[in-house]
Amino acid sequence: MATLSEMKFLSTLSVMEKLHTLRNHHGLSQSDFARLAKTNLDTIVEIEEGRMSYTLTQENKLRAHFGLCGLPLSDEERAVFKEERYRYRDFIRAGNLTAAREAQKDLENIDNLEPCDPDMVMLSKIFEAQMLMAEDDCKSAEEKLIAVQDHLSNTSKENQYHYNYSMGFLNCKLGDYNSGTMFFEKAYELQDDNANLLPEEDLRLYHNLALCYGYIEKLHKAIFFLNLSLQKQPEDRNANLYLHLGIGLTLSYIKVNHIREAEKIIEKCMIKAKSTKDDTNIGRILFCYGCLYEKREDWDLAIDYLDQALTYHLKGTDNYCAALFHKIQCIIKNRKFADAERELKIAKDIYTKNELWPIYFEAQGYYLTISRRISQNNEVASTYLETVAIPYFRKNHDHIAALEYCKFLSRHYEKSGQSKKALHMKSMVVEIYDWIYCL
Repeated sequence: MATLSEMKFLSTLSVMEKLHTLRNHHGLSQSDFARLAKTNLDTIVEIEEGRMSYTLTQENKLRAHFGLCGLPLSDEERAVFKEERYRYRDFIRAGNLTAAREAQKDLENIDNLEPCDPDMVMLSKIFEAQMLMAEDDCKSAEEKLIAVQDHLSNTSKENQYHYNYSMGFLNCKLGDYNSGTMFFEKAYELQDDNANLLPEEDLRLYHNLALCYGYIEKLHKAIFFLNLSLQKQPEDRNANLYLHLGIGLTLSYIKVNHIREAEKIIEKCMIKAKSTKDDTNIGRILFCYGCLYEKREDWDLAIDYLDQALTYHLKGTDNYCAALFHKIQCIIKNRKFADAERELKIAKDIYTKNELWPIYFEAQGYYLTISRRISQNNEVASTYLETVAIPYFRKNHDHIAALEYCKFLSRHYEKSGQSKKALHMKSMVVEIYDWIYCL
């Protein structure tokens, strides 16, 4: 039987060598093979010593015995079969699961190929795991990927790439973006060893890395991969994806205070969104303008853009709540406290119906209390921000929100003579900066 290190090279074997490998794997003698192929022992000896070849009839009998009908043995068959596996994968990515299930029927006996072509078997199983993810069966997908991971060091770079990509996607689907990022990074490192990858494959990987780094707010990494994604995605090819990437890049630039770069991108995005009459993205772009002017402390212009953004989104949605939150934040920073209090009362009927946003708006109410310097309520407000809001923001990877509230509390504690608490908040500011800006 071939060792794992030997199996690494079995995908390059001839048909005769693969059948010989199968014979050894199953513990069959040359006499057994002669009987199965309906020939004599001398013929098998001649074939295995390279002086003869199997006839088509003999080869088909051996294929049938090992359950290899419809599975590839020759180089030509392997090339076609591999192309079909990628077509199967493309059906999954396109959401055409009916066609994918039909193509999956070819894989019923794929394990029979393991002894003589483990690379092809592994690639097929990795794509099967992607199918299970598309069917929301993440548990089975994880089991299938775990089953192949012990053999990764002995498989092709191509398979290693697809394994790490699939594990990255699975972890993100399960909500573990840190692990997802790690696996996508491993796939990225394997790119140079996979020159046959299509540009679409690069784009998917860059896009997923950008999403991961954006979600966990490693912003310089997010910016790097968003720029790579935009280079691979011409704006006239897929307008919605171009806008998605452009808006993500704009917000990342704003968060790290690269305002000029943000302006360049967002102007192009607005032209594209208006030309395609894409109201949802127009609303998101107006939100970006609001955040941009909030960063510049032009409160009136920021509020105007955020008000416009609100008209493009349904009440209670994440996009609506984000615009409303930033609008109220600008009103507070503009020290129009009565207006902010009134807006927060109106907002309560909206944000309470969304799981993500209640703590944001509750924190904003306490932010308002401290900003108004109503001293009898400051301790309750500061305790809520420090023990509830900031940990919640950090847990949900909104490090920018956590950073703003840490800075705010640091100033508040200094003004109120609470030097130890101020120092603690400053240390948290440094910690969050290290996270956001760490390359």
